Amino acid sequence: MIVIDKLKIAFENVPKVGSTSLFSWLYLILLGKNFASVEKKPIHAFFNKRFKAEGSELIRIVDKSQADKLKAQNYFIFCLTRDPVKRVLSVYRNRVIFHKELDLSKVGGAKCLEVGLKAKPTLRYFIEKLPEYQQAVPTIMHHSQPMVDFLGHDSTIYSKIYDISAMNDLRDDLIKHWGGLQPALSEQDIPVIPRLQVGGPKLGLEAISRSELDYLLGVYADDYKALPQLSQEKTIAEWQKAFAEKALPESAAVSDVKVVLRKELPEELTHVWVSPECKPVVNQGDVTFNLSGIFMLDAGISEHGLKFYLKDALGMTEVSWGLPSPKLAERFPENAHAPRARFDIPQACITGAATGEVFMLRPTGVLVKLMDLLPA
Repeated sequence: MIVIDKLKIAFENVPKVGSTSLFSWLYLILLGKNFASVEKKPIHAFFNKRFKAEGSELIRIVDKSQADKLKAQNYFIFCLTRDPVKRVLSVYRNRVIFHKELDLSKVGGAKCLEVGLKAKPTLRYFIEKLPEYQQAVPTIMHHSQPMVDFLGHDSTIYSKIYDISAMNDLRDDLIKHWGGLQPALSEQDIPVIPRLQVGGPKLGLEAISRSELDYLLGVYADDYKALPQLSQEKTIAEWQKAFAEKALPESAAVSDVKVVLRKELPEELTHVWVSPECKPVVNQGDVTFNLSGIFMLDAGISEHGLKFYLKDALGMTEVSWGLPSPKLAERFPENAHAPRARFDIPQACITGAATGEVFMLRPTGVLVKLMDLLPA
C-alpha cells in the first residue's frame, strides 16, 4: 500500500485501473510540476519506490495490515476498481494493439511463438488463450491478473472504493479531506484528474460474444465476489444493451465516396458489406477517408493464408481484418467466421488519377478484386 504522509492518504494501485492518471495527478499536487521520466523509468516505478528521485522521500510503502492504524490517524485509504471484463478489453486495446506488446518486433511476440501462441492475436484468440498469454508475457499478466491480487479480499480496509468512472468523486472527497490539513489545500490548488493511457481503438462490450463474456465473468469471479462495486448482473445487462445497439451495416452506399462492389462474390466469401460512415476529407483533389465493413467467409473455408489488401494513391497495404462483428454472429450462428468478420481501412486515399481497389489474396498468391473506390 502506498502512503503519502504529507497528504494523509494511502491507496492500493491496480494496473489498468487509472493508475497512470492517478499517479500523474498526485505527483503534480506533491511537487507542483509534471513528472519527467528519469532514465526512462515510468511514473509507476516512482510511486512504487523502485528508484530515487526528487520527492521520493514523500512516499512510503506499507503492508495492508497497517490500514487500521492509518485510519486511526485520520488517513483516507482508497482504491480504484473497474469492471473486470472492460479491464481485459482495455488491456487488449492499449497493451496489445496500441503498445504492440505481442507483435513479433517485441519481446512479448517472440515469447508467444516460443510457447505456441500467436503473435499479434485477434481479440477472440487473446481472450480464448488469456491464461497462456499471462503465463508467457509478464506485462500481460501484470495488467490483467485479478484485482483482488492487488487489493486483497477484504474491502473493509478501505475508507472508500471508487469505480474508475467516478474519479471526479475521488477528487471531491480528497478536496474535503485535504481541507483539514495544516496548511490546508483548497480546491483551487487541486487540478482535475487527467485521463491518460487511453491509446488504442475504441473497444466496448459489444466487441465480444456472449460465450466470451461468460468465460471472462468466470475468470474474474473472485473480483466480482470481493469488491462490492462490481456486479456480474450489471455487466451482463450492459453487454446486452451494447450488443443490441450495435447495428450491422446493410448498405454499400458510402457518402461522398463511390464504392463499386463486385457483382459476383468469389467462392470464399458469402457476404460483403460496407459501412456508409466514412467521413471523407478533401485536400487539393485528394480524398482521404476511413472505410469499414464486413468480409465474411463461407463456413467451409479456412481463413489460413487469406488476406485482404487496399491499393490506393499511397500504394498497396494490408487491410486489418478479423475484427469483432457480434451482430453478424447473432445472424449467422452456424458460421464460425461470423464473430470476427469486420474489416477496417484507416486513411485510404484516392484521387481522380489514382482510384482505390480492395483485393482478396488467396493462399495461392492470386489477387481477386472485391471493390473499386472512386471519387463521388
